Amino acid sequence: PLSAQTRILDTHDWLVMLVPLVEEPPWTRKVESGSGWQKYMDNGWKDVAHQDLLAVTKCEAQCWLALFHLTCSPVCREQYGFNSFRKAQLLRLRKFLTEPMVDQLPVLADLCRYMDELSIMDVPENCAGRDHPFLLQQVAVVRDSLMKHVDWEEVARAQFHEIFSVVTDTKDQDLILISDLFNIEGIEDVYGYQVEEVQDPLSRPVKHMSLSFRSPTDETPMALILMCSDGSAGEVDTAAGKFCRWKMEQEKNNKVRLSHDISEITCTVSYEGDAPFVVEKICRDLGLPATKERDTGSKSRTKKRWIQLGSVEEKLVVQVGLHCHGKEDQQWSLELGQVFLSQPLPL
Repeated sequence: PLSAQTRILDTHDWLVMLVPLVEEPPWTRKVESGSGWQKYMDNGWKDVAHQDLLAVTKCEAQCWLALFHLTCSPVCREQYGFNSFRKAQLLRLRKFLTEPMVDQLPVLADLCRYMDELSIMDVPENCAGRDHPFLLQQVAVVRDSLMKHVDWEEVARAQFHEIFSVVTDTKDQDLILISDLFNIEGIEDVYGYQVEEVQDPLSRPVKHMSLSFRSPTDETPMALILMCSDGSAGEVDTAAGKFCRWKMEQEKNNKVRLSHDISEITCTVSYEGDAPFVVEKICRDLGLPATKERDTGSKSRTKKRWIQLGSVEEKLVVQVGLHCHGKEDQQWSLELGQVFLSQPLPL
């Protein structure tokens, strides 16, 4: 179509865009081991001997064939308008059209001839394209009508709150379907090499964990820093495999009194490693005893509640124990109990 041709030659200028790919090819790299050079071939990096560096790979051939069709095609020649900048950029490729290159791709002989003609051709200093009395281009009427008069910031906010913040990566069926493509047995044969097992980042050692308790009556949430207790690790069998369960403690194991009306618990886990990162989990459905239930009874009572943040499917489980103390005619108080963190066992 005319619109595609215009975008390739004028809007995006593929000819000039391909010049850096030839000068600095991303499919060739220098390494310290082996022969010193590698080329990307057959879905992998392979060592190349010095005498074979001039051998053309598929990636290189595709780039040169694209240049050949964009320069030697009569339709492209009529459409593409030269100026001094475009001429200078294309002539930078002339030094790469050597005899070994033309022997491997004979069609490049026409490209060499085109470069020679271009070198002696006079072009204007500033010319975006050929001067045409009319320029016809296809216009997507339906797309333009849909794009007009739309508040895209409002659309982005609605999508974030209604779609992306509701479905996590572990529950997104589309992402699960895509990931299953790479779990097929024998996928190594498709790639042509053995795929090494990658360490799950969520099984890295935990540096520390912070707990934040928020309530409507407190302007600033209460925050605590917890560490893994030495010798507390235990192995647990789950539906997602074997997990390691840690007991989390403060440096000074003091009792922690919490507000009686906490409405949200936020857990932030910091992981160690070459590239440290953090994972945050939030729980708003605490399931604490109701006010009337707390205030009934003539004797002092204690209720224990376990709050879970995360799940084994998300490869992180944090269990927070809360003790609810109270008796008749008194407001119940909350005290932090034991805290446990479970993560996948390292490979």
